[in-house]
Amino acid sequence: MKTILLLPLLFCLFLSLPSKAAEVVVIVNLNNPISSLEKREIIDLFMGKQKAFRHGQSARPFDQSESSIKASFYHHLINKNLAQVNAYWARLLFTGRASPPQELSDDQSIIEAVRKAPGAIAYIDSQWLDDSVKEVFRVQKD
Repeated sequence: MKTILLLPLLFCLFLSLPSKAAEVVVIVNLNNPISSLEKREIIDLFMGKQKAFRHGQSARPFDQSESSIKASFYHHLINKNLAQVNAYWARLLFTGRASPPQELSDDQSIIEAVRKAPGAIAYIDSQWLDDSVKEVFRVQKD
């Protein structure tokens, strides 16, 4: 009997624990004059609809390899899962209209690439954010 009463209590306790979900930030090279970007601009850059930042500099988006960060980024940005994003890029690639962002294996590889490329834009887990790159957008969770 005590077990039956204890289970709902444990379930409620579990639900009240803080989420370990990563907070995703969009970053650019430190020398990029952009100080912030709008959600629409980020969508256009990462979905191949825009090839340059608003000040005219060519943009070079970097994507994470298949990961929870990538899934969270696209879910919160465009409300699509990775299968839908991959299907979108397969269509654009097949028609020759655009190529997907270059994929890198992890947050540290992304940071290194953004440091080296003036037009780079990427997203990382906020826990990896340091002063070698510039945050221009924080992905808002629902």
